[in-house]
Amino acid sequence: MKIIEALNGIDSLKHNTYTQADKVRWLSTLDSMVKNHVIDTHEGAEKVSFIGYDDNTDLHTELLMPAPYDEAYLLWLGSKIDYHNGEYGKYNNAVEMFTTVYESYKAYYNRTHMPIAKKFNYFGGSAKHHHAQPVPALRVAEVTLVAANWIGNASPYSQVVTIPGVTKYSQIDLTPSADQLAIFHNKDLAFVAENKDGVVTVYAIGDKPSKNYTIQATIKEVSV
Repeated sequence: MKIIEALNGIDSLKHNTYTQADKVRWLSTLDSMVKNHVIDTHEGAEKVSFIGYDDNTDLHTELLMPAPYDEAYLLWLGSKIDYHNGEYGKYNNAVEMFTTVYESYKAYYNRTHMPIAKKFNYFGGSAKHHHAQPVPALRVAEVTLVAANWIGNASPYSQVVTIPGVTKYSQIDLTPSADQLAIFHNKDLAFVAENKDGVVTVYAIGDKPSKNYTIQATIKEVSV
C-alpha cells in the first residue's frame, strides 16, 4: 500500500476533517514502530530504508507492511481520527482490531526472517555447526532525551545521546514503558535510535518533544 492509497482509503471509509499532513504524520509514527521494533530486530534490516514521512515525502512511497497486513494502516488512521474526535468507544474498538492485524504481521515477519540474535557466534565456532550457540547477553540502560537538545526544523528531530559501554557493534533498541507508549501514541510521537560507529543518535518522529523523557534501552552486541 502506498501513502496516497492509505490517505484515499481512510477518507473513503471515514468522513473526517483532518489534514493530509496530520495523516501522513500518523503513518510515519506507525512505520517507525514497524522499522524499529520488527524489521530492525531481524536480518536484512539494512536493506530497508526509513527516515520518516513528512510534507516532502512522495505520496507514492510504499508503506512498510505488505498485503494483507496493510489493512493495519487504515485501522491505525481510523483509531487516530476516533481518538481526536473524542469517540473513545470507537477508538478502543479500532485499536483492538489494529492490534490483531499488527500482531499477525509481526508473527509473519518472525516466520519469514531470521532474528539477528540467531546468527551470532561468540566462541569461534562456525555458524554451520549444529550445536546451539549462546544467545548474546542483553544490557539495559536508561536514555534521557532532553527537550532542549532536539535539533532540526522539521520531523525527524535528532539528538546525540551518551550510553556508557556502547561500541560500534552495539544495537540499541528503545523500550518505552506501557505508560510512555500510551503518551507517545496520543502525541503521535515515536523515537528511533541509530548507532553509527559508537555514536548513538535518537530521532523523534512527529512533533518536536517539549518535555524530557527517560526511556529504557536494551543493548546487545551484533558483531565482534
